[in-house]
Amino acid sequence: MDRHPRDLAYIDGDGILDVVGFGNAGVHVAYGDDNVFVGPELASTSFGWADGWDPARYPRLLGDVNGDGRDDVVGFGHSATYVELS
Repeated sequence: MDRHPRDLAYIDGDGILDVVGFGNAGVHVAYGDDNVFVGPELASTSFGWADGWDPARYPRLLGDVNGDGRDDVVGFGHSATYVELS
């Protein structure tokens, strides 16, 4: 399994897909802007490989959990489910 999964999601609410990557330090986002992606930038220091978020054991998914039209990070950890809102 890829150590640093990447996905497309609506992060900033502008209706253009953004690239979200889970790296060593946390969540990186390259924001979509018409025909180009801007970034990436470290958007969160949570959910990083260095903090033990091995995707084979603790998956992280993207979805709009609070209905604001922006995808959020949902991580399934050892003893709890964690959410970081966009």
